[in-house]
Amino acid sequence: RLLPDVEFEQWLGRNGDEAQSQEKPVLNRFIDANGPGRRAMAAPYAWLDGTFGPVTVCASCLKGNRNTNQDNFCITKISVEGRETVLYVALDGHGTLGHIVSSRLSQSVAAKVYAQLRESGVSVLDSEEEMAALFKTAFEVVQGDLEDFRVTYSIDLNQSGSTCVAALHDVGNDRLHLAWTGDAQILVAAREEDGGLREVLFSNKHSPNDESEAARITEA
Repeated sequence: RLLPDVEFEQWLGRNGDEAQSQEKPVLNRFIDANGPGRRAMAAPYAWLDGTFGPVTVCASCLKGNRNTNQDNFCITKISVEGRETVLYVALDGHGTLGHIVSSRLSQSVAAKVYAQLRESGVSVLDSEEEMAALFKTAFEVVQGDLEDFRVTYSIDLNQSGSTCVAALHDVGNDRLHLAWTGDAQILVAAREEDGGLREVLFSNKHSPNDESEAARITEA
């Protein structure tokens, strides 16, 4: 469960090896006089409506050479202690069962990030250092959850995994916190007055081709 006593909206990605063209469910959790409830609605996979304030959201994917598309995503809109946030997560599975890993992470990353945010308090959103530590802890907990998942269902994931990029938007303060692992990258761009786009940030890959990353892997 994401957070048992708060309202949230969540757009989930693909499940397992389902067809790329299949429409995606939208899960909306709400609190009313009758207690917590859930309702599911159909939503196109490729485009999502602009319900995140001034942000219009698009999720798009191109299938590679594998028979199974191992990409996945999750978008979660939630208010924590009165502060509205949106967490965007994109995943790229790899290995024989990479689609299972990315599917699991599309559920667990948001749950663990928001659990850490609730435990730490929303004031961490005002600190780059504390948010970096929060993401690091959440990713470590997600890794542990994946190990438990592997053991519970007797799945061999030794040659499978997933990259992950995450962007947490602190809507009220218009601040974006970014985290990523593996060779996936985040591109942040700003719209110019003339309508063009300007690159603000293009994250580096965690790749063994990078000397510092190769050294980190060797030390590990």
